[in-house]
Amino acid sequence: MKLQIAILLCALLGLVLGRLEPPPPDHRNDLNSSYALFNATYPKDWLSPDFAGDTPPPEDPDEKIWRKAVCRGEKLLKAMVLDEIDSSVLLSWPYTQSPWDGPMHDELVKWGYNDDEELHDEYQHLCHFQDRFQNARRALEAMGVDWRSTEVGGDNECFALFHYNGPNVKLDNNGRMPAVRHQRYDADGREYRVTGGHAKIGINRRSGIVHYIDRYSAESAAAHTWGVPAEYVQSEDLPKLRSSSDLAWALWNRHRDSSSSRDPGIKAINNFIAWHIVNTDTADVIVRRILTRRGALYGMPDPWPGHDVIAGSDDDQEAEDAAALIGSPNGIGPAYFLTQHKRQLGCAKFIWKIKIWADDPRYKGEDVLEPNLTFYVDGSCTTPSWSSAKLGRSGQGREREMQRAGERRGGEDKRREFVREHVIWGRGGGGIDVGFKDGR
Repeated sequence: MKLQIAILLCALLGLVLGRLEPPPPDHRNDLNSSYALFNATYPKDWLSPDFAGDTPPPEDPDEKIWRKAVCRGEKLLKAMVLDEIDSSVLLSWPYTQSPWDGPMHDELVKWGYNDDEELHDEYQHLCHFQDRFQNARRALEAMGVDWRSTEVGGDNECFALFHYNGPNVKLDNNGRMPAVRHQRYDADGREYRVTGGHAKIGINRRSGIVHYIDRYSAESAAAHTWGVPAEYVQSEDLPKLRSSSDLAWALWNRHRDSSSSRDPGIKAINNFIAWHIVNTDTADVIVRRILTRRGALYGMPDPWPGHDVIAGSDDDQEAEDAAALIGSPNGIGPAYFLTQHKRQLGCAKFIWKIKIWADDPRYKGEDVLEPNLTFYVDGSCTTPSWSSAKLGRSGQGREREMQRAGERRGGEDKRREFVREHVIWGRGGGGIDVGFKDGR
């Protein structure tokens, strides 16, 4: 009897629970809505069999920077050793000879620069390398170079050019200099904004050295000063006189000892030194990759004598490393200096070696040591043995030669309408990556 009662209770309980428990959900509606959402979100051709297969991995940004530097460096290395006609053909330029020459006092003022002698004097301490850079004196003495500035009787003279507060900048209604972001000037019949860029460059004509101490390119500075993304900075809104090679050439032509018997003249260029490089593409990608391959701690440079990289080396990897350094943001300035001024320099001179080193011998951490790059110039006026890519004077080359002759007859101002840009590229859209632009 008890068993029958228990069975009856269980049956009644099951009946009650069956009525209270909801039925399982019908997922057919969910599937339909998900499919509709899928179709609405993605293009239909995405479902095509043509899209089947593995998705390729995204391109490594560091590898992209490296490849661009190598390609540019290889082209610039060839352009340095070729004559004007052939280098123009190689680079697809109307001409390689720079339209800017001489000390450029008037030209710099016209294009919005503050180029003041008293201002230059304020920055002479930058060229007293014992005070500014640890262990730099040892390196310069090893090169046989004076480490002192001209203010204490040395050979190194510093110049500071600022693209703001110049005498050609328009004053406000109260006759005062506006804030940098509001400064404007007139040149070639139109109004321009100052960029806020600068170039601090040292010149040692006695030893034939250009010191790149601190540069802030017009492209990068304009983006910051104008408050716009870098890709919105248009080249036509920038000063035509802005590349670091042209600015360095102006200062190379005005060194105070230019009339001294100690001065060998403008043809005697031996080295370019880029001090304390902070450009991330150069320091964190290109230099670090080269030194990591060579077993350097953290990919960091050693103190002088550092690491030598030979251009045109029989070792393919070393030759590629040299090309990457020449094509880096800090290498294109020296390369253009030589490529654009072959007439004044007397012949085709080229970079044959790059030394990577640090002036501070103490390791303090992975991101502390900023590399220096010393570029060595071959001034023998002989074609290097590795240069086998001599371009013939084709019909195109002869046409360019005739065009150049016509440009010379038409005057320098006409040639300046063509502005050559050295481009500094950066990660994440932070740089300008069309052709060859310069700056930093």
